[in-house]
Amino acid sequence: MQPVAFFPLNGQYDTADISLRSNPPGLSKDVNLAPGPDGSAGGSYQFSGNSTSFITFPNNGGLHTTYSFTFLAWIYHEEVKGPIFYYADPAAELGSFGNKFLFNEGRFKTTIRQMSNFTKLTSLSSDILEPQTWHFVGVTYNYVSGEVKIWLNGSEHRDQIVSWPWQTATRQSVLMGSASGSAGNFKGRISCVQLYDRDLTKLEIEDAKWLCFTAGKTFFHVILRLSLW
Repeated sequence: MQPVAFFPLNGQYDTADISLRSNPPGLSKDVNLAPGPDGSAGGSYQFSGNSTSFITFPNNGGLHTTYSFTFLAWIYHEEVKGPIFYYADPAAELGSFGNKFLFNEGRFKTTIRQMSNFTKLTSLSSDILEPQTWHFVGVTYNYVSGEVKIWLNGSEHRDQIVSWPWQTATRQSVLMGSASGSAGNFKGRISCVQLYDRDLTKLEIEDAKWLCFTAGKTFFHVILRLSLW
Protein backbone atom coordinates (compact mmCIF):
# COMPACT_ATOMS: atom_id res chain seq x y z
CA MET A 1 0.00 0.00 0.00
CA GLN A 2 1.45 3.35 -1.02
CA PRO A 3 1.54 6.14 1.57
CA VAL A 4 -0.09 9.47 0.82
CA ALA A 5 2.89 11.12 2.54
CA PHE A 6 6.27 9.89 3.73
CA PHE A 7 8.62 12.36 5.45
CA PRO A 8 11.87 10.65 6.56
CA LEU A 9 12.94 13.88 8.32
CA ASN A 10 16.65 13.18 8.10
CA GLY A 11 19.83 14.57 6.63
CA GLN A 12 19.37 12.73 3.34
CA TYR A 13 15.93 14.12 2.49
CA ASP A 14 15.57 17.08 4.87
CA THR A 15 11.81 17.81 5.09
CA ALA A 16 10.95 16.38 1.65
CA ASP A 17 8.14 13.91 0.97
CA ILE A 18 9.43 10.76 -0.76
CA SER A 19 6.02 9.25 -1.48
CA LEU A 20 4.77 9.13 -5.04
CA ARG A 21 2.34 11.95 -4.16
CA SER A 22 5.27 14.43 -4.05
CA ASN A 23 3.72 16.68 -1.41
CA PRO A 24 5.48 20.01 -0.84
CA PRO A 25 8.43 19.85 1.57
CA GLY A 26 8.02 21.10 5.10
CA LEU A 27 9.06 24.66 5.95
CA SER A 28 11.35 24.47 8.97
CA LYS A 29 12.45 27.03 11.51
CA ASP A 30 14.92 26.62 14.39
CA VAL A 31 15.21 22.84 14.11
CA ASN A 32 18.42 20.82 13.84
CA LEU A 33 19.43 17.37 12.67
CA ALA A 34 20.01 14.83 15.43
CA PRO A 35 20.64 11.06 15.75
CA GLY A 36 17.77 8.88 14.55
CA PRO A 37 15.97 5.89 16.07
CA ASP A 38 18.69 3.53 14.83
CA GLY A 39 21.47 5.80 16.10
CA SER A 40 22.38 7.06 12.64
CA ALA A 41 23.76 10.60 12.50
CA GLY A 42 21.24 13.07 11.08
CA GLY A 43 18.42 10.54 11.31
CA SER A 44 15.86 12.88 12.86
CA TYR A 45 15.01 16.51 13.55
CA GLN A 46 15.44 18.04 17.00
CA PHE A 47 12.84 20.54 18.27
CA SER A 48 13.91 22.91 21.04
CA GLY A 49 10.62 23.18 22.93
CA ASN A 50 10.18 26.86 22.05
CA SER A 51 7.37 28.45 20.05
CA THR A 52 9.92 29.39 17.37
CA SER A 53 10.97 25.77 16.73
CA PHE A 54 8.64 24.03 14.28
CA ILE A 55 8.01 22.60 10.81
CA THR A 56 4.95 23.55 8.75
CA PHE A 57 3.78 21.17 6.03
CA PRO A 58 1.64 22.82 3.31
CA ASN A 59 -1.41 20.74 2.43
CA ASN A 60 -2.34 20.94 -1.24
CA GLY A 61 -4.74 18.01 -0.79
CA GLY A 62 -2.14 15.26 -0.50
CA LEU A 63 -2.32 15.18 3.31
CA HIS A 64 -6.11 15.01 3.26
CA THR A 65 -7.33 11.57 4.35
CA THR A 66 -11.09 12.01 4.27
CA TYR A 67 -12.09 8.59 5.50
CA SER A 68 -9.88 5.87 7.01
CA PHE A 69 -6.23 6.67 7.80
CA THR A 70 -3.03 5.54 9.48
CA PHE A 71 -0.52 7.93 11.03
CA LEU A 72 2.92 6.63 12.07
CA ALA A 73 6.07 8.30 13.43
CA TRP A 74 9.18 7.72 15.51
CA ILE A 75 9.38 10.16 18.43
CA TYR A 76 11.81 10.90 21.25
CA HIS A 77 10.35 13.29 23.81
CA GLU A 78 12.18 15.27 26.46
CA GLU A 79 9.23 17.17 27.91
CA VAL A 80 5.59 16.26 28.41
CA LYS A 81 3.64 18.39 25.94
CA GLY A 82 3.64 19.44 22.28
CA PRO A 83 2.32 18.81 18.75
CA ILE A 84 3.62 15.92 16.65
CA PHE A 85 1.37 16.26 13.58
CA TYR A 86 -1.32 18.88 14.02
CA TYR A 87 -3.83 19.81 11.30
CA ALA A 88 -4.31 23.57 11.56
CA ASP A 89 -3.64 26.71 9.62
CA PRO A 90 -0.76 28.60 11.25
CA ALA A 91 -3.08 31.50 12.19
CA ALA A 92 -6.02 29.23 13.14
CA GLU A 93 -8.26 30.32 15.96
CA LEU A 94 -8.62 28.04 18.96
CA GLY A 95 -11.32 25.48 18.23
CA SER A 96 -10.77 25.30 14.47
CA PHE A 97 -8.01 22.70 14.62
CA GLY A 98 -8.44 19.43 12.73
CA ASN A 99 -7.08 16.01 13.66
CA LYS A 100 -4.30 16.11 16.25
CA PHE A 101 -1.44 13.79 17.11
CA LEU A 102 0.48 15.16 20.07
CA PHE A 103 2.10 14.69 23.45
CA ASN A 104 0.17 15.73 26.53
CA GLU A 105 1.22 15.03 30.13
CA GLY A 106 3.75 12.48 28.92
CA ARG A 107 1.20 10.53 26.90
CA PHE A 108 0.85 10.15 23.15
CA LYS A 109 -2.64 11.37 22.32
CA THR A 110 -4.90 11.71 19.32
CA THR A 111 -8.01 13.83 18.86
CA ILE A 112 -10.10 13.14 15.78
CA ARG A 113 -12.49 15.83 14.57
CA GLN A 114 -15.36 15.95 12.11
CA MET A 115 -14.50 17.60 8.80
CA SER A 116 -17.58 19.82 8.45
CA ASN A 117 -17.54 21.69 11.77
CA PHE A 118 -14.49 20.48 13.75
CA THR A 119 -16.70 18.70 16.30
CA LYS A 120 -14.61 16.24 18.32
CA LEU A 121 -15.41 12.63 17.45
CA THR A 122 -13.08 11.05 19.99
CA SER A 123 -9.85 11.41 21.95
CA LEU A 124 -7.57 8.55 22.89
CA SER A 125 -4.35 8.51 24.94
CA SER A 126 -1.58 6.05 25.66
CA ASP A 127 -0.04 5.35 29.05
CA ILE A 128 2.82 7.63 30.10
CA LEU A 129 5.81 6.95 27.84
CA GLU A 130 9.38 6.86 29.08
CA PRO A 131 11.15 10.12 28.14
CA GLN A 132 14.43 10.31 26.23
CA THR A 133 13.61 6.98 24.60
CA TRP A 134 12.58 6.33 21.02
CA HIS A 135 8.98 5.15 20.56
CA PHE A 136 7.24 4.16 17.33
CA VAL A 137 3.73 5.59 17.68
CA GLY A 138 0.69 5.33 15.46
CA VAL A 139 -3.04 5.88 15.10
CA THR A 140 -5.46 4.03 12.82
CA TYR A 141 -9.04 5.01 12.06
CA ASN A 142 -11.56 2.87 10.18
CA TYR A 143 -14.33 4.96 8.67
CA VAL A 144 -16.67 1.97 8.21
CA SER A 145 -16.41 0.43 11.69
CA GLY A 146 -15.58 3.63 13.57
CA GLU A 147 -12.67 1.91 15.29
CA VAL A 148 -9.77 4.07 16.46
CA LYS A 149 -6.55 2.46 17.70
CA ILE A 150 -3.33 3.74 19.21
CA TRP A 151 -0.25 1.69 18.36
CA LEU A 152 3.02 1.65 20.31
CA ASN A 153 6.18 0.08 18.94
CA GLY A 154 4.23 -2.01 16.45
CA SER A 155 1.60 -3.38 18.85
CA GLU A 156 -2.01 -2.33 19.43
CA HIS A 157 -2.11 -0.38 22.68
CA ARG A 158 -5.62 1.05 23.05
CA ASP A 159 -8.81 1.18 21.01
CA GLN A 160 -12.21 2.83 20.94
CA ILE A 161 -15.29 2.81 18.72
CA VAL A 162 -16.76 6.05 17.36
CA SER A 163 -20.53 5.60 17.50
CA TRP A 164 -21.21 7.66 14.39
CA PRO A 165 -18.17 7.66 12.07
CA TRP A 166 -17.67 10.82 10.02
CA GLN A 167 -15.25 12.21 7.50
CA THR A 168 -12.37 13.70 9.47
CA ALA A 169 -10.78 17.15 9.48
CA THR A 170 -7.55 16.84 7.51
CA ARG A 171 -7.81 19.61 4.91
CA GLN A 172 -5.58 22.10 6.72
CA SER A 173 -1.83 22.49 6.72
CA VAL A 174 0.10 20.53 9.34
CA LEU A 175 2.11 21.96 12.23
CA MET A 176 4.88 19.99 13.95
CA GLY A 177 6.69 21.07 17.10
CA SER A 178 4.67 24.17 17.96
CA ALA A 179 1.10 25.41 17.52
CA SER A 180 -1.00 28.27 18.86
CA GLY A 181 -3.44 27.75 21.72
CA SER A 182 -2.85 25.22 24.48
CA ALA A 183 -0.94 22.63 22.41
CA GLY A 184 2.43 23.53 23.92
CA ASN A 185 5.82 23.23 22.26
CA PHE A 186 7.39 19.84 21.61
CA LYS A 187 10.92 19.27 22.89
CA GLY A 188 12.57 16.21 21.42
CA ARG A 189 13.12 14.48 18.09
CA ILE A 190 10.81 13.27 15.33
CA SER A 191 11.64 10.94 12.45
CA CYS A 192 10.06 8.80 9.72
CA VAL A 193 6.55 10.27 9.57
CA GLN A 194 4.14 8.22 7.44
CA LEU A 195 0.52 8.82 6.45
CA TYR A 196 -1.80 6.33 4.70
CA ASP A 197 -5.38 6.65 3.51
CA ARG A 198 -6.55 3.39 5.08
CA ASP A 199 -6.11 1.61 8.41
CA LEU A 200 -3.06 -0.64 8.16
CA THR A 201 -2.93 -4.09 9.71
CA LYS A 202 -0.56 -5.08 12.51
CA LEU A 203 1.77 -6.79 10.03
CA GLU A 204 1.83 -3.72 7.79
CA ILE A 205 2.56 -1.43 10.75
CA GLU A 206 5.36 -3.72 11.89
CA ASP A 207 6.84 -3.55 8.38
CA ALA A 208 6.48 0.24 8.25
CA LYS A 209 8.34 0.48 11.56
CA TRP A 210 11.62 -0.39 9.86
CA LEU A 211 11.29 1.52 6.58
CA CYS A 212 13.75 4.27 7.58
CA PHE A 213 16.30 2.05 9.26
CA THR A 214 18.88 0.78 6.77
CA ALA A 215 22.05 2.87 6.64
CA GLY A 216 22.38 4.53 3.25
CA LYS A 217 18.84 3.57 2.23
CA THR A 218 17.66 5.59 -0.75
CA PHE A 219 14.29 6.70 -2.02
CA PHE A 220 14.23 3.81 -4.47
CA HIS A 221 14.75 1.18 -1.76
CA VAL A 222 11.85 2.57 0.26
CA ILE A 223 9.48 2.85 -2.70
CA LEU A 224 10.34 -0.67 -3.87
CA ARG A 225 9.55 -2.01 -0.41
CA LEU A 226 6.23 -0.15 -0.29
CA SER A 227 5.27 -1.32 -3.77
CA LEU A 228 5.39 -4.92 -2.57
CA TRP A 229 2.61 -4.40 -0.01
